[in-house]
Amino acid sequence: MVDQRTEPKPHNPLKGFKAFAGARIIVFVIVALVFLWVVYLLLGWMASHTDTVKHVGVSSGHDGASGHAITATSNIKGVTFVDALIRPMHHELEERSLGWRPNDILIGKITDNIRYYQRGTLEVTRRGVVALMERIARTGSTAAINENVEDAMNDFSNSPTNLWLPSAESKYKDAIKALKAYKGQLKRKEVTIYTRPDNLIPLLSAFEDILGSCDDNLVKTHEDDGEEVSFFKADDYFFYAMGAAHTMRTILEAVYVDFHETLQTRRGTELLHHAILSLEHAGHLEPLIILEGDPDGFLANHRANLAAHISHARFYLGQLIKALST
Repeated sequence: MVDQRTEPKPHNPLKGFKAFAGARIIVFVIVALVFLWVVYLLLGWMASHTDTVKHVGVSSGHDGASGHAITATSNIKGVTFVDALIRPMHHELEERSLGWRPNDILIGKITDNIRYYQRGTLEVTRRGVVALMERIARTGSTAAINENVEDAMNDFSNSPTNLWLPSAESKYKDAIKALKAYKGQLKRKEVTIYTRPDNLIPLLSAFEDILGSCDDNLVKTHEDDGEEVSFFKADDYFFYAMGAAHTMRTILEAVYVDFHETLQTRRGTELLHHAILSLEHAGHLEPLIILEGDPDGFLANHRANLAAHISHARFYLGQLIKALST
Protein backbone atom coordinates (compact mmCIF):
# COMPACT_ATOMS: atom_id res chain seq x y z
CA MET A 1 0.00 0.00 0.00
CA VAL A 2 1.40 3.38 -1.11
CA ASP A 3 1.55 6.12 1.47
CA GLN A 4 -0.59 8.99 0.07
CA ARG A 5 0.58 11.48 2.61
CA THR A 6 2.40 14.48 1.25
CA GLU A 7 5.11 16.25 3.01
CA PRO A 8 4.00 19.48 4.69
CA LYS A 9 4.94 22.67 2.89
CA PRO A 10 7.72 24.57 4.52
CA HIS A 11 6.48 27.42 6.75
CA ASN A 12 6.95 30.90 5.26
CA PRO A 13 7.46 33.32 8.15
CA LEU A 14 7.10 36.33 5.84
CA LYS A 15 3.60 35.46 4.66
CA GLY A 16 1.85 36.46 7.86
CA PHE A 17 4.02 39.53 8.17
CA LYS A 18 3.17 40.65 4.64
CA ALA A 19 -0.55 40.24 5.28
CA PHE A 20 -0.25 42.13 8.54
CA ALA A 21 1.86 44.88 6.95
CA GLY A 22 -0.55 45.20 4.04
CA ALA A 23 -3.49 45.67 6.37
CA ARG A 24 -1.52 48.25 8.36
CA ILE A 25 -0.70 50.18 5.20
CA ILE A 26 -4.35 50.27 4.13
CA VAL A 27 -5.42 51.51 7.56
CA PHE A 28 -2.64 54.11 7.55
CA VAL A 29 -3.68 55.42 4.13
CA ILE A 30 -7.32 55.68 5.21
CA VAL A 31 -6.39 57.50 8.44
CA ALA A 32 -4.07 59.84 6.53
CA LEU A 33 -6.80 60.71 4.03
CA VAL A 34 -9.29 61.37 6.82
CA PHE A 35 -6.71 63.51 8.62
CA LEU A 36 -5.99 65.57 5.50
CA TRP A 37 -9.72 66.04 4.93
CA VAL A 38 -10.20 67.27 8.51
CA VAL A 39 -7.23 69.64 8.15
CA TYR A 40 -8.73 70.96 4.91
CA LEU A 41 -12.06 71.63 6.63
CA LEU A 42 -10.38 73.27 9.62
CA LEU A 43 -8.27 75.52 7.40
CA GLY A 44 -11.38 76.67 5.59
CA TRP A 45 -13.25 77.20 8.84
CA MET A 46 -10.39 79.09 10.52
CA ALA A 47 -9.94 81.27 7.46
CA SER A 48 -13.59 82.23 7.42
CA HIS A 49 -14.17 82.57 11.18
CA THR A 50 -10.98 83.84 12.82
CA ASP A 51 -10.46 86.47 10.15
CA THR A 52 -13.95 87.68 9.33
CA VAL A 53 -14.82 91.27 8.57
CA LYS A 54 -15.10 93.33 11.71
CA HIS A 55 -18.39 94.95 10.93
CA VAL A 56 -18.39 98.62 11.79
CA GLY A 57 -21.81 100.11 11.52
CA VAL A 58 -21.88 103.43 9.79
CA SER A 59 -23.37 105.83 13.35
CA SER A 60 -25.11 109.34 13.32
CA GLY A 61 -27.77 109.13 15.88
CA HIS A 62 -30.19 107.24 13.65
CA ASP A 63 -31.57 104.02 15.10
CA GLY A 64 -30.00 101.09 13.30
CA ALA A 65 -31.28 97.71 12.31
CA SER A 66 -30.43 96.03 15.57
CA GLY A 67 -31.39 98.80 17.94
CA HIS A 68 -27.95 100.44 18.06
CA ALA A 69 -27.14 103.78 16.53
CA ILE A 70 -25.90 103.80 12.94
CA THR A 71 -22.97 106.20 13.08
CA ALA A 72 -21.95 108.56 10.29
CA THR A 73 -18.24 108.86 9.59
CA SER A 74 -18.72 112.54 8.67
CA ASN A 75 -21.40 115.22 8.80
CA ILE A 76 -20.72 115.95 5.14
CA LYS A 77 -23.28 114.17 3.01
CA GLY A 78 -21.75 111.43 0.88
CA VAL A 79 -18.62 110.78 2.92
CA THR A 80 -20.26 108.01 4.95
CA PHE A 81 -21.49 106.34 1.77
CA VAL A 82 -18.05 106.45 0.12
CA ASP A 83 -16.42 105.13 3.29
CA ALA A 84 -18.85 102.21 3.19
CA LEU A 85 -17.84 101.46 -0.41
CA ILE A 86 -14.18 101.47 0.61
CA ARG A 87 -14.24 99.57 3.89
CA PRO A 88 -15.08 95.96 2.86
CA MET A 89 -12.56 95.78 0.02
CA HIS A 90 -9.92 97.55 2.10
CA HIS A 91 -10.34 94.84 4.72
CA GLU A 92 -9.98 92.04 2.17
CA LEU A 93 -6.88 93.58 0.60
CA GLU A 94 -5.04 95.01 3.60
CA GLU A 95 -6.32 93.32 6.76
CA ARG A 96 -7.21 89.80 5.66
CA SER A 97 -4.43 87.34 6.49
CA LEU A 98 -2.89 86.05 3.24
CA GLY A 99 -4.66 88.87 1.40
CA TRP A 100 -6.61 88.48 -1.83
CA ARG A 101 -7.38 84.80 -2.51
CA PRO A 102 -9.18 84.42 -5.89
CA ASN A 103 -5.91 84.77 -7.84
CA ASP A 104 -3.78 82.74 -5.43
CA ILE A 105 -2.59 79.54 -7.07
CA LEU A 106 -2.19 77.45 -3.90
CA ILE A 107 -3.65 79.11 -0.79
CA GLY A 108 -6.71 80.33 -2.67
CA LYS A 109 -7.55 76.78 -3.70
CA ILE A 110 -7.24 75.43 -0.17
CA THR A 111 -9.15 78.25 1.53
CA ASP A 112 -11.90 78.50 -1.06
CA ASN A 113 -14.42 79.74 1.52
CA ILE A 114 -12.66 83.09 1.68
CA ARG A 115 -12.08 83.04 -2.06
CA TYR A 116 -15.82 83.04 -2.71
CA TYR A 117 -16.54 85.36 0.20
CA GLN A 118 -14.22 87.91 -1.42
CA ARG A 119 -15.89 87.51 -4.80
CA GLY A 120 -19.24 88.30 -3.19
CA THR A 121 -17.71 91.34 -1.51
CA LEU A 122 -16.26 92.52 -4.81
CA GLU A 123 -19.50 92.18 -6.77
CA VAL A 124 -21.53 94.25 -4.30
CA THR A 125 -18.79 96.90 -4.18
CA ARG A 126 -18.71 97.07 -7.98
CA ARG A 127 -22.47 97.65 -8.18
CA GLY A 128 -22.23 100.34 -5.52
CA VAL A 129 -19.48 102.20 -7.37
CA VAL A 130 -21.38 101.96 -10.67
CA ALA A 131 -24.46 103.46 -9.01
CA LEU A 132 -22.31 106.22 -7.55
CA MET A 133 -20.77 107.02 -10.93
CA GLU A 134 -23.94 106.87 -13.01
CA ARG A 135 -26.53 108.37 -10.66
CA ILE A 136 -25.60 109.35 -7.12
CA ALA A 137 -22.64 111.59 -8.02
CA ARG A 138 -24.48 113.29 -10.92
CA THR A 139 -27.44 115.64 -11.20
CA GLY A 140 -28.69 113.73 -14.25
CA SER A 141 -27.73 111.71 -17.31
CA THR A 142 -26.36 114.79 -19.09
CA ALA A 143 -24.03 115.80 -16.24
CA ALA A 144 -20.30 115.09 -16.47
CA ILE A 145 -19.03 111.90 -14.82
CA ASN A 146 -16.60 112.44 -11.97
CA GLU A 147 -13.16 111.32 -13.09
CA ASN A 148 -12.15 109.76 -9.76
CA VAL A 149 -15.34 107.72 -9.51
CA GLU A 150 -14.96 106.59 -13.13
CA ASP A 151 -11.39 105.47 -12.43
CA ALA A 152 -12.60 103.51 -9.40
CA MET A 153 -15.30 101.82 -11.47
CA ASN A 154 -12.82 100.85 -14.20
CA ASP A 155 -10.29 99.50 -11.70
CA PHE A 156 -12.87 97.43 -9.84
CA SER A 157 -13.94 95.95 -13.20
CA ASN A 158 -10.70 93.97 -13.46
CA SER A 159 -10.99 90.20 -13.10
CA PRO A 160 -10.52 88.94 -9.52
CA THR A 161 -8.34 86.09 -10.81
CA ASN A 162 -5.73 88.28 -12.53
CA LEU A 163 -2.36 87.31 -11.10
CA TRP A 164 -0.21 89.94 -12.79
CA LEU A 165 0.04 92.52 -15.59
CA PRO A 166 -1.88 93.91 -13.76
CA SER A 167 -2.70 91.95 -10.63
CA ALA A 168 -6.20 92.15 -9.19
CA GLU A 169 -4.85 93.52 -5.91
CA SER A 170 -3.02 96.41 -7.55
CA LYS A 171 -6.06 97.53 -9.53
CA TYR A 172 -8.42 97.26 -6.57
CA LYS A 173 -6.01 99.28 -4.43
CA ASP A 174 -5.96 101.89 -7.20
CA ALA A 175 -9.77 101.90 -7.09
CA ILE A 176 -9.73 102.57 -3.36
CA LYS A 177 -7.26 105.42 -3.88
CA ALA A 178 -9.60 106.92 -6.48
CA LEU A 179 -12.56 106.68 -4.08
CA LYS A 180 -10.50 108.33 -1.36
CA ALA A 181 -9.68 111.13 -3.79
CA TYR A 182 -13.40 111.57 -4.45
CA LYS A 183 -14.04 111.58 -0.70
CA GLY A 184 -11.49 114.39 -0.42
CA GLN A 185 -13.47 116.33 -3.02
CA LEU A 186 -16.62 115.82 -0.95
CA LYS A 187 -14.90 117.07 2.20
CA ARG A 188 -13.61 120.15 0.38
CA LYS A 189 -17.15 120.63 -0.95
CA GLU A 190 -15.92 120.62 -4.53
CA VAL A 191 -18.56 118.00 -5.36
CA THR A 192 -21.68 116.61 -3.71
CA ILE A 193 -23.96 113.59 -3.94
CA TYR A 194 -27.59 113.76 -5.02
CA THR A 195 -30.04 111.96 -2.78
CA ARG A 196 -33.25 112.10 -4.78
CA PRO A 197 -35.26 108.86 -4.93
CA ASP A 198 -34.45 108.36 -8.63
CA ASN A 199 -30.74 108.49 -7.76
CA LEU A 200 -31.07 105.83 -5.08
CA ILE A 201 -33.40 103.39 -6.87
CA PRO A 202 -30.75 102.05 -9.34
CA LEU A 203 -28.48 101.10 -6.43
CA LEU A 204 -31.28 99.30 -4.62
CA SER A 205 -32.33 97.54 -7.84
CA ALA A 206 -28.77 96.33 -8.40
CA PHE A 207 -28.62 94.99 -4.86
CA GLU A 208 -32.01 93.33 -5.31
CA ASP A 209 -30.65 91.54 -8.40
CA ILE A 210 -27.58 90.29 -6.51
CA LEU A 211 -29.73 88.96 -3.69
CA GLY A 212 -31.98 87.26 -6.24
CA SER A 213 -28.99 85.48 -7.77
CA CYS A 214 -27.71 84.46 -4.33
CA ASP A 215 -31.16 83.23 -3.34
CA ASP A 216 -31.41 81.06 -6.46
CA ASN A 217 -27.98 79.51 -5.85
CA LEU A 218 -28.85 78.83 -2.22
CA VAL A 219 -32.11 77.00 -2.88
CA LYS A 220 -31.45 75.12 -6.12
CA THR A 221 -30.74 71.40 -6.01
CA HIS A 222 -29.51 71.00 -9.60
CA GLU A 223 -27.18 72.98 -11.83
CA ASP A 224 -28.19 74.26 -15.26
CA ASP A 225 -26.73 71.13 -16.88
CA GLY A 226 -28.95 68.88 -14.76
CA GLU A 227 -26.23 67.72 -12.38
CA GLU A 228 -26.95 67.82 -8.67
CA VAL A 229 -25.35 70.65 -6.71
CA SER A 230 -22.20 69.09 -5.25
CA PHE A 231 -20.97 69.46 -1.68
CA PHE A 232 -18.18 71.74 -2.90
CA LYS A 233 -20.45 73.98 -4.99
CA ALA A 234 -22.90 74.29 -2.09
CA ASP A 235 -19.99 75.54 -0.01
CA ASP A 236 -19.04 78.08 -2.70
CA TYR A 237 -22.59 79.40 -3.07
CA PHE A 238 -22.91 79.80 0.70
CA PHE A 239 -19.77 81.88 1.20
CA TYR A 240 -20.35 84.01 -1.90
CA ALA A 241 -23.73 84.96 -0.46
CA MET A 242 -22.14 85.64 2.94
CA GLY A 243 -19.63 88.05 1.39
CA ALA A 244 -22.39 89.80 -0.53
CA ALA A 245 -24.59 90.07 2.58
CA HIS A 246 -21.85 91.52 4.80
CA THR A 247 -20.84 94.11 2.23
CA MET A 248 -24.40 95.05 1.33
CA ARG A 249 -25.25 95.56 4.98
CA THR A 250 -22.34 98.00 5.36
CA ILE A 251 -23.39 100.01 2.31
CA LEU A 252 -27.10 100.04 3.18
CA GLU A 253 -26.31 101.35 6.66
CA ALA A 254 -24.52 104.24 4.94
CA VAL A 255 -27.58 104.74 2.74
CA TYR A 256 -29.65 104.93 5.92
CA VAL A 257 -27.46 107.87 7.01
CA ASP A 258 -26.86 109.84 3.81
CA PHE A 259 -30.32 109.30 2.31
CA HIS A 260 -32.22 109.55 5.58
CA GLU A 261 -34.30 112.58 4.62
CA THR A 262 -35.31 110.99 1.33
CA LEU A 263 -36.24 107.75 3.07
CA GLN A 264 -38.31 109.57 5.68
CA THR A 265 -40.18 111.54 3.03
CA ARG A 266 -41.22 108.31 1.27
CA ARG A 267 -41.72 106.36 4.52
CA GLY A 268 -38.92 104.00 3.63
CA THR A 269 -36.83 104.00 6.81
CA GLU A 270 -38.67 101.03 8.31
CA LEU A 271 -38.33 99.00 5.11
CA LEU A 272 -34.59 99.67 4.95
CA HIS A 273 -34.36 98.86 8.66
CA HIS A 274 -35.80 95.38 8.01
CA ALA A 275 -33.54 94.80 4.99
CA ILE A 276 -30.46 95.62 7.07
CA LEU A 277 -31.70 93.45 9.92
CA SER A 278 -32.15 90.47 7.59
CA LEU A 279 -28.61 90.89 6.26
CA GLU A 280 -27.32 91.13 9.82
CA HIS A 281 -29.03 87.84 10.69
CA ALA A 282 -27.46 86.27 7.60
CA GLY A 283 -24.04 87.23 8.93
CA HIS A 284 -24.63 85.31 12.16
CA LEU A 285 -24.54 81.93 10.39
CA GLU A 286 -21.08 80.43 10.94
CA PRO A 287 -21.22 76.64 10.45
CA LEU A 288 -18.04 74.58 10.59
CA ILE A 289 -19.19 72.50 7.62
CA ILE A 290 -21.89 73.47 5.12
CA LEU A 291 -24.40 70.66 5.48
CA GLU A 292 -26.99 69.76 2.86
CA GLY A 293 -29.63 68.06 4.99
CA ASP A 294 -33.16 67.36 3.78
CA PRO A 295 -35.80 69.94 4.76
CA ASP A 296 -37.44 67.39 7.06
CA GLY A 297 -34.23 65.59 7.97
CA PHE A 298 -32.08 65.46 11.09
CA LEU A 299 -29.15 67.41 9.62
CA ALA A 300 -29.27 71.14 8.97
CA ASN A 301 -29.41 72.61 5.48
CA HIS A 302 -27.22 75.68 5.82
CA ARG A 303 -27.84 76.95 2.31
CA ALA A 304 -31.58 76.97 2.96
CA ASN A 305 -31.08 78.68 6.32
CA LEU A 306 -29.07 81.47 4.71
CA ALA A 307 -31.53 81.71 1.82
CA ALA A 308 -34.33 82.61 4.24
CA HIS A 309 -32.50 85.75 5.41
CA ILE A 310 -31.36 86.65 1.89
CA SER A 311 -34.92 86.29 0.61
CA HIS A 312 -36.27 88.53 3.38
CA ALA A 313 -33.70 91.23 2.62
CA ARG A 314 -34.56 91.06 -1.07
CA PHE A 315 -38.28 91.37 -0.31
CA TYR A 316 -37.80 94.51 1.78
CA LEU A 317 -35.55 96.10 -0.83
CA GLY A 318 -38.24 95.44 -3.43
CA GLN A 319 -40.84 97.09 -1.22
CA LEU A 320 -38.52 100.03 -0.62
CA ILE A 321 -38.05 100.50 -4.37
CA LYS A 322 -41.83 100.62 -4.79
CA ALA A 323 -42.15 103.16 -1.97
CA LEU A 324 -39.48 105.40 -3.52
CA SER A 325 -41.07 105.09 -6.96
CA THR A 326 -44.46 106.50 -5.89
